[in-house]
Amino acid sequence: MMAFLGWSLILTGTLQGQLIINEFLASNRRGLIDEDRQRVDWIEIANTSTQPVSTEGWSLTDDPEKPKKWILPSRVLRAGEHLVIFASGKNRQPQGGPWHTNFKLAAQGEYLGLYAPHTEEAISDFSPSYPPQFSDISYGFVWREESFSLIDPNTEGRLKVPDNADMDWVQSDFNDGAWTTSLPSMGYDTGTKDEQVAGHALQLKASQPELYWAFEETQGTLAANQGSLGSAAQGLYQGQPRLTQEGPRPPAFPILHDDNLATGFDGRNDAVEGPERLLSGSRAFTMAGWIRPEGTQSSRTGLWGQNDAIEFGFIQQGTLQLWSPAGSLNWAYPHPSGQWHHIAAVGNDRELILYADGQRVASSGHNGDHFGRSNFPFRVGGNGIFDATGNHFKGSIDEVALWKRALSDEEIQKLLEESLAKDYTALIQTDLKDSMYQHQSTVDTRFTFEVSDPNRLHQLDLKLRIDDGFVAWINGTEVATWNAPENMDWKGHATDEHPDQEAMEWRSYSLDASLLHKGWNVLAVRGFNLDAHDPDFLLTLQLDGVSSIDRGSEPMFMRSPSPGEKNHQTPDQSLPLLTDVSHQPTQPMAGDPIHVTARLEASLPQPDSLYLRYRFMFEAEKEIPMRDDGLGGDDTAEDGVWTAIIPTSINSAGWMLRYAVQGVDADGNTMRWPLFPNPRDSAAYLGLVIHDPSIQTKLPVVHLFMENPSMADTDLGTRASLFHDGELYDNIHISVHGQSSRGFPKKSYNLDFNQDHRFAYQSDAKRVKDIRLMTQWGDKSRVRNTLAYEMIQKAGSHGHFCFPVRVQRNGSFFSIADMMEDADDRWLERLGLDPEGALYKMYNNLGGAGGNEKKTRRWENTKDLQDLVNLLSESRPLAQRTRDAWDVLDLPQTVSYFVALALCSSQDHGHKNYYLYRDSEGSGEWAPLPWDVDLSWGRNWVDARGYFHDTLYQDNELDFYNSSQQNKPTNRLYELVKQASPFQSMVLRRLRTVMDQWLQAPGVSSNQGIIEARILALMDRMDPPEIRTSDADLDTQRWGSWGNRLSMRREAQRIIDLHLPGRRRFLFEQSPRLGRGTIPASQPALAAPSFGPLEFNPASGDQTEEYLTLKNDHPFALDLSGWRLSGGVRHAFRPGTVIPAESILYLTPRVSAFRSRRQSPRGGESLFVQGNYQGQLDARGETLLLTSPDDRVHLEHTFEGQPTPAQLGLRITEIFYHPNPQPPLSDQGEAFEYLELTHAGISTLELRGIRFTRGIDFAFADDSPLSLQTGQSVVIVRNEDAFRSRFGDSAIIAGVFDGALDNGGESLRLEDAGGERILDFSFSDQWYPTTDGEGFSLTARTLKTPWNAWDEAGAWVASREPGGDPGHFSESDAGGDWALEIALLPSDNHRATLAFNHQANRVYTLETIAKLTDEAWIPLEVWISPQQTGRHAFTVDVGDPPTGFFRIRSEPRPL
Repeated sequence: MMAFLGWSLILTGTLQGQLIINEFLASNRRGLIDEDRQRVDWIEIANTSTQPVSTEGWSLTDDPEKPKKWILPSRVLRAGEHLVIFASGKNRQPQGGPWHTNFKLAAQGEYLGLYAPHTEEAISDFSPSYPPQFSDISYGFVWREESFSLIDPNTEGRLKVPDNADMDWVQSDFNDGAWTTSLPSMGYDTGTKDEQVAGHALQLKASQPELYWAFEETQGTLAANQGSLGSAAQGLYQGQPRLTQEGPRPPAFPILHDDNLATGFDGRNDAVEGPERLLSGSRAFTMAGWIRPEGTQSSRTGLWGQNDAIEFGFIQQGTLQLWSPAGSLNWAYPHPSGQWHHIAAVGNDRELILYADGQRVASSGHNGDHFGRSNFPFRVGGNGIFDATGNHFKGSIDEVALWKRALSDEEIQKLLEESLAKDYTALIQTDLKDSMYQHQSTVDTRFTFEVSDPNRLHQLDLKLRIDDGFVAWINGTEVATWNAPENMDWKGHATDEHPDQEAMEWRSYSLDASLLHKGWNVLAVRGFNLDAHDPDFLLTLQLDGVSSIDRGSEPMFMRSPSPGEKNHQTPDQSLPLLTDVSHQPTQPMAGDPIHVTARLEASLPQPDSLYLRYRFMFEAEKEIPMRDDGLGGDDTAEDGVWTAIIPTSINSAGWMLRYAVQGVDADGNTMRWPLFPNPRDSAAYLGLVIHDPSIQTKLPVVHLFMENPSMADTDLGTRASLFHDGELYDNIHISVHGQSSRGFPKKSYNLDFNQDHRFAYQSDAKRVKDIRLMTQWGDKSRVRNTLAYEMIQKAGSHGHFCFPVRVQRNGSFFSIADMMEDADDRWLERLGLDPEGALYKMYNNLGGAGGNEKKTRRWENTKDLQDLVNLLSESRPLAQRTRDAWDVLDLPQTVSYFVALALCSSQDHGHKNYYLYRDSEGSGEWAPLPWDVDLSWGRNWVDARGYFHDTLYQDNELDFYNSSQQNKPTNRLYELVKQASPFQSMVLRRLRTVMDQWLQAPGVSSNQGIIEARILALMDRMDPPEIRTSDADLDTQRWGSWGNRLSMRREAQRIIDLHLPGRRRFLFEQSPRLGRGTIPASQPALAAPSFGPLEFNPASGDQTEEYLTLKNDHPFALDLSGWRLSGGVRHAFRPGTVIPAESILYLTPRVSAFRSRRQSPRGGESLFVQGNYQGQLDARGETLLLTSPDDRVHLEHTFEGQPTPAQLGLRITEIFYHPNPQPPLSDQGEAFEYLELTHAGISTLELRGIRFTRGIDFAFADDSPLSLQTGQSVVIVRNEDAFRSRFGDSAIIAGVFDGALDNGGESLRLEDAGGERILDFSFSDQWYPTTDGEGFSLTARTLKTPWNAWDEAGAWVASREPGGDPGHFSESDAGGDWALEIALLPSDNHRATLAFNHQANRVYTLETIAKLTDEAWIPLEVWISPQQTGRHAFTVDVGDPPTGFFRIRSEPRPL
């Protein structure tokens, strides 16, 4: 037995990372799509080393406090390889991918880090936060690169017009000596015009319209679509259009075919009908075609368009009109009937435009965010364009095309270019006319090139000019093809025509440079003509090599994301980035000069000039130069901080000031901040609002600014800016909200914020996508909406945030409004619900899935909702509906929903005005969520009187139906809750608890009422007595009132004086019914459930199927809302958790797993199940505590377990957590780390499935053949080669663990195959200093130590020998059942006293050694103990400063 005293220096090394975060996209609108057909955020990991690297154990996180938040599975990345991981929050790791992290990226900016397996320091991170991100613009590192020519115009190659099917000519070792010498541009041109080329048709196709009807049909009922929508946008001929009319033709129209056909329309019933809703919601469009009117056109004659969206035609004889809800445009049509003319109608984000024969003839601005929505089809020739029917055109129409984008002036003109036929003669270096024309449609060519170092190249750039198709090979591997037949036949033809003009433009292909080898390589190309009689052919080749020089040190924004590839510098790729653009003071007074500063990132191109563009309100932009010369307000010259000063007017209080910084660098790159990449989803300006001292308010202030305020009152809406809490949100969208409320003078509004700047409604809250400013005009008290949502949440139900704000519009008071959040995935996340669940806004009574709005999971259909509708159908027996409901309803939230709405006396729901949410990825349960509760606290909708009446109702029924007031259809879910006695009793019990807690019993005075106090507080915020003209006064002055025209205070006082006392009497004293049940008496204070059966070791082996039960033995329902379960498992009972009388509640770690059990109890058995508790029932047995919300422990339950064999026998017996280095790893001591496990049981122990779940990562495979006999040990190691080099081969090595043992101590958890805890303890480096880097292991004293005492220092000792004895545990090595306890006592003169307890008849030797690496210990003193135990001490000289190591060796006394 030995003990050690020593001093040592601990050295730590730095881990060098080989993987980095190379690029990420935090706002994916139009980019990469995952396997669910969703566009989600993504992160790209790159291996920047020259060796393969495994991703196993690496981790990504958005929280620096949780470096292991998402651990990557195992995959080997080749040198230079890139891996894309979706940052979707879906947490998926399927073998082979794609992978999804368990977190999303915040476009607003947040931390993002990549951690290596064995370190707590980030290898690659954006800290403390990456900057705000922009839609479809990625952020990452760009490589600088250089390119050089491999095949240029002067490179000689070989060609042959093929005469056989041999393909060995594409290989690099083929002998082409008999082929003809050629230069890289070859072909012929006979000078004859290609009669197959019709410029107009080809230009149309090249511009990629969604719809293109050429009207070339001679029979049938369908107009073929040659646009990108294909057959989905075919036209249906209606009436009897004349299909073989002569269309515009040469010579008058040389761009069209000689036999071009058109369709004739009779002006009575002929038309062509396309797909429905084709133009709905369009933000840009182009419609074009040829028309030949005949005679007089009737008023409102349609040419083409979609009724109620985009309509185009003759509004009257001689006048063309383009109309949409966003605006309209008229033009006097000057041409006589009987003539062909090309007409185009265009809408972009600024204006409507008409073109005639390629020339712009009329334009007009518009005020819409889009051009309207309707369900009508797109039509040509009438039958519903300006109106739902009719509008028939008389004449002929041809070549109609539609684009969902706005073509430019140049693109419109290009459609009418006379001919696309071009002469190739000037491009041709090697003429092939004699060998190809009229003979062969293919040619083969080979060009060899030399590469001295292929590793320098990361990419090859192949460029071709081609008429009409080709296939290319590098060293025999096919690398590119276009317009080539599948079999590449030597007699083949190009599959499509490539117009001459396009053939003269380069087609580029990026090729894999790994196909190259050192020395000579070959590019082989087979060119294809359309046929041997084609009058021209062209094939021009160019090949460049591209090599990376280095990766930029600073991340950049990139307009062209490249997921899975290295990011290379291109003219438009890297955005010079202005950062830290700000202004001072943050909210200036009128007349204060405003200093704007901008920092230019030093690693990016510096500007030749930098300007500040600013505008007050909606005035024209002004421009002033920014300076970095130390003058004109700039603090320091050439420090990268540029400054400009904006003067303000003394009359500018309440004005909005917006500004942007813009400049040009030396390379001509434009830089701007904000970037403004998307005019409809990004901010154009930064800005502020000049302080307005006239605003006297206690409400939060929202400043709204709109150039066209009236458009906010429409569905189209308009762009706006909003200032709140010191932030300007520019270029947001605002539109009218609601159904009946849109008819109010004071309306509600939707405000949609941009991806790059979400809205902060509170400084400490997560930003939201959208908000609503809800009108209070229908509620003269102005408190009902806010009060209802507050009490809904007090009652335990989920609900929206809602609070009153003062709204300023364009610098003047506008209204008081309730600010509310929108229902979306961020709302769900704030509520603690899974944002991936399905959320429906309901517009019906659950009579069907149709007609409702799916707010999330829009990529899937509504089958989930239809399944619920079917399950709740009244055609099914109540018993069946009730049985199924136990498994598909989130009962606590359902109960809370009904209780909360009864509390605030709201009944305008059920037929609509509610949400349904499903935990789609979890339990699968459905729950209703409240919406639209302004009709509450006594206000009801009454069919006979509508919204506006002054009657207050105190007796709203608990089933929310009163046919005398509102004849609405019954809701299937509501009916089930009312009819099923268990659910009915749960609602009534919970309602009583909430009544007692929040409503309070009749007789409570108004100054003691909780709800009354909240009403008064809201009154004092909107109408504070100390402000002479309050917000409430201003609101009434602007918007007026209705009915009794009471003031805000007087109407709010009616709630206090009339409604609340009456509602209390109704609920507490008049026994209102829900079905057959009535509200019970208050729950007895000491009422509690009892513990029932539990199962800690499910037969399946899946611990997520375990459960415990709570039994309600009382004859009344028992409300457990807010109660807590603690001990071995932890669970907080959700509001609405009520156990029906004499029933059982099942608690489980995973509800979905419990319901899928193969044996009872399981789903389908009418069981009340709640999850998901934390922790796991211990098979050893443990104690559980049940505590009520007042912290009273009602139950303490201890159950006896049945430990598993691993729990009984397996122990960690040795830990080498901080090894000292040894050759050959003299600088990597951590490589020698190991843990030893020993079996103390009485029978063989199978190790399969046993795993470490904390501290390190290791698991014995489910099919592991390893087993341990009694007393046998096994080790797991950090590095097997290092372990064997130090300890040899005598130990059984089970495998290599991931992670590392912490030198300062570690927490370890060992679990069996079922997840049962075997050991869970922590050890410390303070226990025995010699184990902390001095070369000794931590060794268990005895296997008899109780399993729950393993984290006590007394359970361990330092090993006898350096490095321990891995794989051979013996209690004698650890000192048996007793231990040598050594105390270092104070002493003088650099001496130390080592006192210890001794045994009888043993020899104790004090030894020393200068270094642990020395071979021999030197004895200093020997002492023989007497016949009895006792205490002895050695005194040693330790030197100054103290050096060296000492040990006391014990052995039996010789006989």
